[in-house]
Amino acid sequence: MEKTPESNKKLPTGFYDTALDAINSIDDFLGSKHTEQKWLDFNDAAVKIKKNGESVHAQEHNSGGNQKEYHTSIHLMILEKCAKKLAEILHLDKKQIALSKMAIAWHDTTVNSDKPDINNILGMICRHRGAKIGDEPSGVNGNENISAQGLEQEMREANQKAGKEIFSEEDILTCISAVYATYPDGKFDFEFKNYPYYQEAINQNPSLEKLFLDLERSGITKGHLFSQPHLENLLENNILPRKEVLVMALSDLSEAGTVSYYEFFASADKEMRELYHNLRDKKILNNLATDLIHVEDRKKVITTFLVWMDSQPGFVAWQALRFEKIIYLYRKNNGMQNGITEEEENNLRKYFSQYTKNALACLRRAKDAQQHIKDIMSQQENETIETDKNKKDFTIEAFSYIAKKMGYIVDCESQNSQIPLLLGG
Repeated sequence: MEKTPESNKKLPTGFYDTALDAINSIDDFLGSKHTEQKWLDFNDAAVKIKKNGESVHAQEHNSGGNQKEYHTSIHLMILEKCAKKLAEILHLDKKQIALSKMAIAWHDTTVNSDKPDINNILGMICRHRGAKIGDEPSGVNGNENISAQGLEQEMREANQKAGKEIFSEEDILTCISAVYATYPDGKFDFEFKNYPYYQEAINQNPSLEKLFLDLERSGITKGHLFSQPHLENLLENNILPRKEVLVMALSDLSEAGTVSYYEFFASADKEMRELYHNLRDKKILNNLATDLIHVEDRKKVITTFLVWMDSQPGFVAWQALRFEKIIYLYRKNNGMQNGITEEEENNLRKYFSQYTKNALACLRRAKDAQQHIKDIMSQQENETIETDKNKKDFTIEAFSYIAKKMGYIVDCESQNSQIPLLLGG
Protein backbone atom coordinates (compact mmCIF):
# COMPACT_ATOMS: atom_id res chain seq x y z
CA MET A 1 0.00 0.00 0.00
CA GLU A 2 1.39 3.41 -1.06
CA LYS A 3 2.04 5.84 1.77
CA THR A 4 0.69 9.37 1.65
CA PRO A 5 3.50 11.96 1.57
CA GLU A 6 3.81 14.01 4.74
CA SER A 7 3.26 17.15 2.72
CA ASN A 8 -0.13 15.96 1.57
CA LYS A 9 -1.40 15.05 5.00
CA LYS A 10 -4.19 17.36 6.21
CA LEU A 11 -4.04 18.96 9.64
CA PRO A 12 -6.98 18.23 11.88
CA THR A 13 -9.85 20.61 11.09
CA GLY A 14 -10.02 21.88 14.63
CA PHE A 15 -6.32 22.76 14.62
CA TYR A 16 -6.63 24.59 11.27
CA ASP A 17 -9.56 26.75 12.45
CA THR A 18 -7.85 27.53 15.73
CA ALA A 19 -4.65 28.66 13.99
CA LEU A 20 -6.55 30.82 11.48
CA ASP A 21 -8.58 32.42 14.24
CA ALA A 22 -5.40 33.17 16.13
CA ILE A 23 -3.84 34.85 13.09
CA ASN A 24 -6.99 36.90 12.49
CA SER A 25 -7.12 37.80 16.15
CA ILE A 26 -3.56 39.10 16.01
CA ASP A 27 -4.36 41.12 12.87
CA ASP A 28 -7.45 42.55 14.50
CA PHE A 29 -5.48 43.44 17.61
CA LEU A 30 -2.72 45.14 15.65
CA GLY A 31 -5.27 46.96 13.48
CA SER A 32 -7.19 48.06 16.53
CA LYS A 33 -4.03 49.36 18.20
CA HIS A 34 -3.10 51.21 15.01
CA THR A 35 -6.58 52.78 14.73
CA GLU A 36 -6.53 53.72 18.40
CA GLN A 37 -3.11 55.38 18.10
CA LYS A 38 -4.22 57.20 14.96
CA TRP A 39 -7.21 58.64 16.83
CA LEU A 40 -5.06 59.61 19.81
CA ASP A 41 -2.67 61.48 17.50
CA PHE A 42 -5.60 63.15 15.73
CA ASN A 43 -7.37 64.17 18.91
CA ASP A 44 -4.19 65.45 20.56
CA ALA A 45 -3.46 67.69 17.56
CA ALA A 46 -7.09 68.81 17.30
CA VAL A 47 -7.24 69.82 20.97
CA LYS A 48 -4.04 71.86 20.63
CA ILE A 49 -5.31 73.62 17.51
CA LYS A 50 -8.62 74.41 19.20
CA LYS A 51 -6.81 75.91 22.21
CA ASN A 52 -4.54 77.91 19.91
CA GLY A 53 -7.57 79.33 18.11
CA GLU A 54 -9.24 80.28 21.36
CA SER A 55 -6.04 81.94 22.55
CA VAL A 56 -5.66 83.96 19.34
CA HIS A 57 -9.33 84.94 19.52
CA ALA A 58 -9.01 86.13 23.13
CA GLN A 59 -5.85 88.14 22.41
CA GLU A 60 -7.48 89.84 19.42
CA HIS A 61 -10.91 90.59 20.84
CA ASN A 62 -11.14 90.42 24.64
CA SER A 63 -9.02 93.42 25.58
CA GLY A 64 -6.79 96.17 24.31
CA GLY A 65 -7.43 98.79 21.68
CA ASN A 66 -9.30 96.34 19.45
CA GLN A 67 -11.60 95.01 22.18
CA LYS A 68 -14.96 93.76 20.97
CA GLU A 69 -18.43 93.76 22.51
CA TYR A 70 -19.98 90.85 20.61
CA HIS A 71 -17.01 88.92 19.25
CA THR A 72 -15.46 88.03 22.59
CA SER A 73 -14.69 84.57 23.91
CA ILE A 74 -18.29 84.39 25.14
CA HIS A 75 -19.34 84.16 21.50
CA LEU A 76 -17.22 81.03 21.10
CA MET A 77 -18.69 79.51 24.25
CA ILE A 78 -22.22 80.06 22.93
CA LEU A 79 -21.33 78.45 19.61
CA GLU A 80 -19.66 75.47 21.21
CA LYS A 81 -22.69 74.86 23.43
CA CYS A 82 -24.92 74.92 20.37
CA ALA A 83 -22.56 72.73 18.34
CA LYS A 84 -22.54 70.13 21.12
CA LYS A 85 -26.31 69.83 20.88
CA LEU A 86 -26.24 69.75 17.07
CA ALA A 87 -23.59 67.03 17.11
CA GLU A 88 -25.90 64.93 19.25
CA ILE A 89 -28.91 65.57 17.00
CA LEU A 90 -27.02 64.93 13.74
CA HIS A 91 -25.12 61.89 15.10
CA LEU A 92 -21.64 63.27 14.47
CA ASP A 93 -18.79 60.92 15.30
CA LYS A 94 -15.87 61.96 17.50
CA LYS A 95 -13.73 63.00 14.55
CA GLN A 96 -16.47 65.21 13.12
CA ILE A 97 -16.95 66.78 16.54
CA ALA A 98 -13.23 67.54 16.79
CA LEU A 99 -13.23 69.18 13.34
CA SER A 100 -16.27 71.27 14.29
CA LYS A 101 -14.59 72.46 17.49
CA MET A 102 -11.48 73.57 15.59
CA ALA A 103 -13.59 75.49 13.08
CA ILE A 104 -15.52 77.26 15.84
CA ALA A 105 -12.33 78.23 17.67
CA TRP A 106 -10.79 79.78 14.54
CA HIS A 107 -13.76 81.16 12.60
CA ASP A 108 -13.58 84.70 14.07
CA THR A 109 -9.89 84.96 14.94
CA THR A 110 -9.75 87.81 12.42
CA VAL A 111 -12.48 90.47 12.63
CA ASN A 112 -10.83 93.43 10.94
CA SER A 113 -12.84 96.56 10.21
CA ASP A 114 -12.61 100.17 9.10
CA LYS A 115 -13.28 102.59 11.93
CA PRO A 116 -15.67 105.52 11.36
CA ASP A 117 -14.92 109.24 11.46
CA ILE A 118 -14.58 110.13 15.15
CA ASN A 119 -16.59 113.32 14.53
CA ASN A 120 -19.65 111.27 13.56
CA ILE A 121 -21.35 110.21 16.80
CA LEU A 122 -23.31 107.51 14.96
CA GLY A 123 -20.36 106.32 12.91
CA MET A 124 -20.32 102.56 12.36
CA ILE A 125 -17.49 100.16 11.67
CA CYS A 126 -17.30 98.42 8.31
CA ARG A 127 -16.14 94.85 8.77
CA HIS A 128 -13.81 93.35 6.19
CA ARG A 129 -16.10 90.45 5.39
CA GLY A 130 -15.14 87.97 2.73
CA ALA A 131 -14.14 84.38 2.09
CA LYS A 132 -14.04 84.04 -1.69
CA ILE A 133 -13.67 86.17 -4.81
CA GLY A 134 -16.76 88.33 -5.20
CA ASP A 135 -17.66 88.45 -1.52
CA GLU A 136 -18.48 91.98 -0.35
CA PRO A 137 -16.65 94.00 0.66
CA SER A 138 -13.24 92.34 0.89
CA GLY A 139 -13.29 89.11 -1.14
CA VAL A 140 -10.33 86.82 -0.46
CA ASN A 141 -8.78 89.51 1.74
CA GLY A 142 -11.73 89.26 4.06
CA ASN A 143 -11.99 88.11 7.65
CA GLU A 144 -13.46 84.68 6.93
CA ASN A 145 -10.69 83.75 4.49
CA ILE A 146 -7.91 85.02 6.75
CA SER A 147 -9.40 83.10 9.69
CA ALA A 148 -9.69 79.95 7.56
CA GLN A 149 -6.08 80.33 6.41
CA GLY A 150 -4.94 80.47 10.02
CA LEU A 151 -6.73 77.20 10.76
CA GLU A 152 -5.40 75.56 7.60
CA GLN A 153 -1.85 76.55 8.52
CA GLU A 154 -2.24 75.03 11.98
CA MET A 155 -3.50 71.74 10.54
CA ARG A 156 -0.71 71.50 7.97
CA GLU A 157 1.92 72.34 10.56
CA ALA A 158 0.56 69.53 12.75
CA ASN A 159 1.11 67.11 9.87
CA GLN A 160 4.60 68.44 9.30
CA LYS A 161 5.62 68.19 12.96
CA ALA A 162 4.27 64.65 13.21
CA GLY A 163 6.05 63.60 10.04
CA LYS A 164 2.85 61.91 8.89
CA GLU A 165 -0.70 62.69 7.93
CA ILE A 166 -2.73 63.59 11.00
CA PHE A 167 -5.26 65.64 9.06
CA SER A 168 -6.23 64.53 5.57
CA GLU A 169 -6.88 66.95 2.72
CA GLU A 170 -10.57 66.25 3.21
CA ASP A 171 -10.30 67.21 6.89
CA ILE A 172 -8.59 70.47 5.99
CA LEU A 173 -11.10 71.30 3.26
CA THR A 174 -13.97 70.55 5.63
CA CYS A 175 -12.64 73.03 8.20
CA ILE A 176 -12.05 75.70 5.57
CA SER A 177 -15.56 75.20 4.20
CA ALA A 178 -17.00 75.43 7.72
CA VAL A 179 -15.34 78.80 8.33
CA TYR A 180 -16.36 80.03 4.86
CA ALA A 181 -19.96 79.11 5.68
CA THR A 182 -20.02 81.86 8.34
CA TYR A 183 -19.58 84.62 5.75
CA PRO A 184 -22.82 86.69 5.90
CA ASP A 185 -24.56 88.45 3.05
CA GLY A 186 -27.11 91.13 3.95
CA LYS A 187 -30.31 92.27 2.24
CA PHE A 188 -32.08 95.10 3.99
CA ASP A 189 -35.84 95.65 4.13
CA PHE A 190 -36.53 92.47 2.17
CA GLU A 191 -40.19 91.39 2.01
CA PHE A 192 -40.85 88.06 3.73
CA LYS A 193 -43.33 86.85 1.12
CA ASN A 194 -40.92 87.57 -1.72
CA TYR A 195 -38.62 84.86 -0.42
CA PRO A 196 -38.57 81.91 -2.84
CA TYR A 197 -38.73 79.49 0.10
CA TYR A 198 -41.47 81.27 2.06
CA GLN A 199 -44.19 78.75 1.24
CA GLU A 200 -41.93 75.74 1.79
CA ALA A 201 -41.08 77.13 5.23
CA ILE A 202 -44.77 77.54 6.13
CA ASN A 203 -45.61 74.08 4.79
CA GLN A 204 -42.83 72.50 6.86
CA ASN A 205 -43.59 74.48 9.99
CA PRO A 206 -47.22 75.68 9.96
CA SER A 207 -46.75 77.46 13.31
CA LEU A 208 -44.73 80.12 11.49
CA GLU A 209 -47.81 81.28 9.61
CA LYS A 210 -49.25 82.77 12.79
CA LEU A 211 -45.96 84.54 13.50
CA PHE A 212 -46.00 86.29 10.15
CA LEU A 213 -49.68 87.19 10.56
CA ASP A 214 -48.93 88.71 13.97
CA LEU A 215 -46.01 90.67 12.54
CA GLU A 216 -48.11 91.85 9.61
CA ARG A 217 -50.81 93.13 11.99
CA SER A 218 -48.07 95.23 13.60
CA GLY A 219 -47.02 96.58 10.23
CA ILE A 220 -43.96 94.35 9.84
CA THR A 221 -43.84 92.66 6.44
CA LYS A 222 -40.10 92.85 5.82
CA GLY A 223 -36.78 92.88 7.61
CA HIS A 224 -33.02 92.49 7.39
CA LEU A 225 -32.05 89.16 5.85
CA PHE A 226 -28.59 87.91 6.73
CA SER A 227 -27.85 84.73 4.80
CA GLN A 228 -24.84 82.42 4.51
CA PRO A 229 -24.27 82.10 0.77
CA HIS A 230 -21.37 79.64 0.95
CA LEU A 231 -23.70 77.15 2.58
CA GLU A 232 -26.97 78.07 0.88
CA ASN A 233 -25.67 78.31 -2.68
CA LEU A 234 -24.41 74.74 -2.47
CA LEU A 235 -27.75 73.54 -1.15
CA GLU A 236 -29.61 75.35 -3.92
CA ASN A 237 -27.46 73.44 -6.41
CA ASN A 238 -28.28 70.10 -4.75
CA ILE A 239 -24.86 69.80 -3.11
CA LEU A 240 -24.99 68.85 0.55
CA PRO A 241 -21.96 70.04 2.54
CA ARG A 242 -20.60 67.80 5.26
CA LYS A 243 -22.42 67.96 8.57
CA GLU A 244 -19.49 69.74 10.23
CA VAL A 245 -20.16 72.64 7.85
CA LEU A 246 -23.87 72.60 8.69
CA VAL A 247 -23.08 72.59 12.42
CA MET A 248 -20.77 75.60 12.05
CA ALA A 249 -23.27 77.60 9.98
CA LEU A 250 -26.28 76.88 12.18
CA SER A 251 -24.33 77.59 15.37
CA ASP A 252 -23.08 80.98 14.18
CA LEU A 253 -26.59 82.39 13.76
CA SER A 254 -28.28 80.16 16.30
CA GLU A 255 -29.29 82.49 19.11
CA ALA A 256 -32.42 83.87 17.44
CA GLY A 257 -33.87 80.37 17.50
CA THR A 258 -32.29 78.60 20.47
CA VAL A 259 -32.00 80.94 23.48
CA SER A 260 -34.48 82.80 25.67
CA TYR A 261 -35.61 86.28 24.67
CA TYR A 262 -33.56 88.02 27.37
CA GLU A 263 -30.42 86.18 26.24
CA PHE A 264 -31.17 87.15 22.66
CA PHE A 265 -31.71 90.81 23.65
CA ALA A 266 -28.31 90.84 25.36
CA SER A 267 -26.59 89.29 22.36
CA ALA A 268 -28.24 91.60 19.82
CA ASP A 269 -27.42 94.67 21.91
CA LYS A 270 -23.77 93.63 22.10
CA GLU A 271 -23.68 93.45 18.33
CA MET A 272 -25.16 96.95 18.10
CA ARG A 273 -22.64 98.33 20.57
CA GLU A 274 -19.81 96.77 18.60
CA LEU A 275 -21.07 98.23 15.33
CA TYR A 276 -21.61 101.78 16.62
CA HIS A 277 -17.98 102.25 17.43
CA ASN A 278 -18.01 105.91 18.44
CA LEU A 279 -20.73 105.38 21.03
CA ARG A 280 -18.19 103.23 22.90
CA ASP A 281 -16.03 106.32 23.41
CA LYS A 282 -16.33 107.23 27.09
CA LYS A 283 -16.10 110.97 26.45
CA ILE A 284 -18.84 110.90 23.83
CA LEU A 285 -21.07 108.83 26.10
CA ASN A 286 -20.41 111.17 29.04
CA ASN A 287 -21.41 114.14 26.95
CA LEU A 288 -24.55 112.46 25.64
CA ALA A 289 -25.67 111.95 29.23
CA THR A 290 -25.42 115.70 29.87
CA ASP A 291 -26.19 118.91 28.05
CA LEU A 292 -22.66 119.03 26.60
CA ILE A 293 -23.93 117.58 23.30
CA HIS A 294 -26.58 119.38 21.28
CA VAL A 295 -30.11 118.18 21.85
CA GLU A 296 -30.59 117.32 18.16
CA ASP A 297 -27.59 114.97 18.20
CA ARG A 298 -28.95 113.28 21.32
CA LYS A 299 -32.31 112.84 19.59
CA LYS A 300 -30.57 111.16 16.65
CA VAL A 301 -28.91 108.66 18.99
CA ILE A 302 -32.23 107.92 20.70
CA THR A 303 -33.86 107.39 17.30
CA THR A 304 -31.03 105.09 16.22
CA PHE A 305 -31.51 102.92 19.32
CA LEU A 306 -35.25 102.70 18.64
CA VAL A 307 -34.66 101.82 14.98
CA TRP A 308 -32.31 99.02 16.07
CA MET A 309 -34.99 97.62 18.36
CA ASP A 310 -37.55 97.93 15.56
CA SER A 311 -35.32 95.86 13.26
CA GLN A 312 -35.03 92.88 15.57
CA PRO A 313 -38.44 91.20 15.03
CA GLY A 314 -37.79 91.15 11.29
CA PHE A 315 -34.26 89.83 11.77
CA VAL A 316 -35.51 86.94 13.90
CA ALA A 317 -38.32 86.17 11.47
CA TRP A 318 -35.85 85.98 8.61
CA GLN A 319 -33.65 83.59 10.54
CA ALA A 320 -36.71 81.36 11.06
CA LEU A 321 -37.30 81.32 7.29
CA ARG A 322 -33.63 80.60 6.60
CA PHE A 323 -33.60 77.72 9.05
CA GLU A 324 -36.60 76.13 7.35
CA LYS A 325 -35.02 76.68 3.92
CA ILE A 326 -31.84 74.90 4.98
CA ILE A 327 -33.80 72.00 6.44
CA TYR A 328 -35.97 71.82 3.32
CA LEU A 329 -32.98 71.58 0.98
CA TYR A 330 -31.20 68.99 3.11
CA ARG A 331 -34.35 66.87 3.34
CA LYS A 332 -35.12 67.32 -0.35
CA ASN A 333 -31.84 65.56 -1.13
CA ASN A 334 -32.05 63.10 1.74
CA GLY A 335 -30.87 60.17 -0.36
CA MET A 336 -27.55 61.87 -0.96
CA GLN A 337 -24.48 61.67 1.22
CA ASN A 338 -24.66 64.06 4.19
CA GLY A 339 -28.46 64.18 4.07
CA ILE A 340 -30.51 64.39 7.26
CA THR A 341 -33.22 62.02 8.37
CA GLU A 342 -36.77 62.82 9.41
CA GLU A 343 -35.80 62.18 13.02
CA GLU A 344 -32.90 64.62 12.76
CA GLU A 345 -35.16 67.21 11.13
CA ASN A 346 -37.70 66.94 13.95
CA ASN A 347 -35.05 67.20 16.64
CA LEU A 348 -33.43 70.19 14.95
CA ARG A 349 -36.77 71.97 14.88
CA LYS A 350 -37.34 71.19 18.55
CA TYR A 351 -33.97 72.73 19.37
CA PHE A 352 -34.52 75.78 17.13
CA SER A 353 -37.91 76.40 18.68
CA GLN A 354 -37.57 79.96 20.00
CA TYR A 355 -37.98 81.99 16.80
CA THR A 356 -41.63 82.89 17.34
CA LYS A 357 -41.21 83.69 21.05
CA ASN A 358 -38.13 85.82 20.40
CA ALA A 359 -39.59 87.70 17.42
CA LEU A 360 -42.72 88.62 19.38
CA ALA A 361 -40.67 89.49 22.47
CA CYS A 362 -38.55 91.83 20.31
CA LEU A 363 -41.75 93.39 19.00
CA ARG A 364 -43.07 94.02 22.52
CA ARG A 365 -39.73 95.39 23.63
CA ALA A 366 -39.61 97.86 20.74
CA LYS A 367 -43.18 99.04 21.33
CA ASP A 368 -42.59 99.44 25.07
CA ALA A 369 -39.44 101.47 24.47
CA GLN A 370 -41.16 103.72 21.95
CA GLN A 371 -44.04 104.36 24.35
CA HIS A 372 -41.72 105.08 27.25
CA ILE A 373 -39.71 107.58 25.18
CA LYS A 374 -42.96 109.17 24.02
CA ASP A 375 -44.13 109.52 27.64
CA ILE A 376 -40.84 111.12 28.67
CA MET A 377 -40.83 113.56 25.78
CA SER A 378 -44.47 114.51 26.36
CA GLN A 379 -43.29 116.16 29.58
CA GLN A 380 -41.20 118.47 27.44
CA GLU A 381 -44.25 119.50 25.45
CA ASN A 382 -46.42 119.98 28.52
CA GLU A 383 -43.84 121.87 30.54
CA THR A 384 -44.72 125.46 31.43
CA ILE A 385 -42.89 127.88 29.17
CA GLU A 386 -39.73 129.03 30.92
CA THR A 387 -36.57 130.73 29.87
CA ASP A 388 -34.23 128.58 27.77
CA LYS A 389 -31.70 128.70 30.59
CA ASN A 390 -33.96 127.01 33.13
CA LYS A 391 -35.94 124.76 30.83
CA LYS A 392 -35.28 121.09 31.50
CA ASP A 393 -34.03 118.98 28.60
CA PHE A 394 -36.01 115.73 28.71
CA THR A 395 -33.92 114.19 25.93
CA ILE A 396 -31.29 113.49 28.60
CA GLU A 397 -33.77 111.40 30.57
CA ALA A 398 -34.90 109.69 27.36
CA PHE A 399 -31.33 108.94 26.39
CA SER A 400 -30.55 107.59 29.86
CA TYR A 401 -33.54 105.24 29.67
CA ILE A 402 -32.89 103.86 26.18
CA ALA A 403 -29.12 103.59 26.71
CA LYS A 404 -29.69 101.41 29.77
CA LYS A 405 -32.03 99.26 27.68
CA MET A 406 -29.25 98.77 25.15
CA GLY A 407 -26.74 97.61 27.75
CA TYR A 408 -25.05 100.84 28.80
CA ILE A 409 -24.86 102.00 32.41
CA VAL A 410 -26.00 105.60 32.64
CA ASP A 411 -25.77 107.72 35.78
CA CYS A 412 -27.27 111.07 34.99
CA GLU A 413 -28.31 113.24 37.94
CA SER A 414 -27.94 116.66 36.41
CA GLN A 415 -27.99 118.02 32.89
CA ASN A 416 -25.61 120.80 33.91
CA SER A 417 -22.67 118.63 34.93
CA GLN A 418 -20.72 115.94 33.15
CA ILE A 419 -21.90 112.60 34.59
CA PRO A 420 -19.99 109.40 33.81
CA LEU A 421 -21.64 107.01 31.37
CA LEU A 422 -19.90 103.66 31.35
CA LEU A 423 -20.31 100.94 28.78
CA GLY A 424 -22.12 97.92 30.16
CA GLY A 425 -20.93 94.35 29.69
